[in-house]
Amino acid sequence: MKKFIYALFFLLILGCDGIEEEATPNSEIIDLQILDRDGEPTQGGIVGDGATTLMLRANIPKNADNAFRNITFSTTEGIFEQTGMNTQTKRVNTEGEASVIFKVPLSDDEIFFTAEISSGEDVYNANNSLKLIDVDEVVTLAVLDSKEQTLNGSVRADGNTILTLSATVNFNQNNFNQVIFKNSGGGSFLGVNATEGRANIDENNTALMQYQVPNKVGRIFFEASIAANDFIFSKENLDLEPSYPDQMVLEPSTISIALGSNISIDAYLIKSIGKVSEGTRPDFKAFQLDDSNEEVPVGRFTGLPAAVTDGEGKVSVDFFADSLNMDITKPIYIRASSQDDMGDTISEQIQLELTQ
Repeated sequence: MKKFIYALFFLLILGCDGIEEEATPNSEIIDLQILDRDGEPTQGGIVGDGATTLMLRANIPKNADNAFRNITFSTTEGIFEQTGMNTQTKRVNTEGEASVIFKVPLSDDEIFFTAEISSGEDVYNANNSLKLIDVDEVVTLAVLDSKEQTLNGSVRADGNTILTLSATVNFNQNNFNQVIFKNSGGGSFLGVNATEGRANIDENNTALMQYQVPNKVGRIFFEASIAANDFIFSKENLDLEPSYPDQMVLEPSTISIALGSNISIDAYLIKSIGKVSEGTRPDFKAFQLDDSNEEVPVGRFTGLPAAVTDGEGKVSVDFFADSLNMDITKPIYIRASSQDDMGDTISEQIQLELTQ
């Protein structure tokens, strides 16, 4: 904090020859300090959070003339708690001291304070200033992998991957002891409420929280805020990529189908680790083989617009064996296909007996 002392208060002591012999500096007439609310020296920087309160304390000589015993405090930003304004006047006690409580604004500006005493044309003041810390600079939130390392590549919505949220407190570490983590968009914090969890700030001024991704593609929003002051927070987001199957299983409601009738078919999209993302859409094809062993599309599927996986990787369609090109002497093949995480095509097919 910088202290600015303006003007000089001159006490003229004139000798018999009329020559000025002594001048008293303004700083010896009035002094202004910025303290914490309890009147102790501030520890670290002050965050411009719109909520923190400080004490301004001014001192004048305790034997000062009665005309100078009212001190007017003023500020360029923020308000004084008692008046709700940017000025407050207070009378000093017998020790020549007066204190007021000041609430910082939501700002990162430098604030200038003045304590002033006056009588008629005689005005003396002390000045002080305070550079506020932006609330956005107090906490830094990072989304890391399960080993607390920088993410390498995309994160898939597989319902299994574990991430680490790391919130580092950059200022006023001694005043804070916990961070509140929140998320929206799915997934859960391990061992706590699905969307909110608390973690202590360690000796490295960092709080950690593990998070398990959902199996639904989309953007996840994270927030880390200081438990003692939710005006102080940091936000990050993460876009989850689709998690595709490693294999597929088809289960028809029956292994034979009569010409002109229909059956239901359930497809299960499976991963060896984790789950397939909800909303994954496989492709379905029904065909017979002609005499040249070429695939000839037959029949039709219904429900395809809604044929996407649920949270467990299941998707259902209905197949109708009702096209005019059906060959009653040959089986029908049903194939479902998708891509895997590497972009390669995987598929599974079943054979249905066609009857009259």
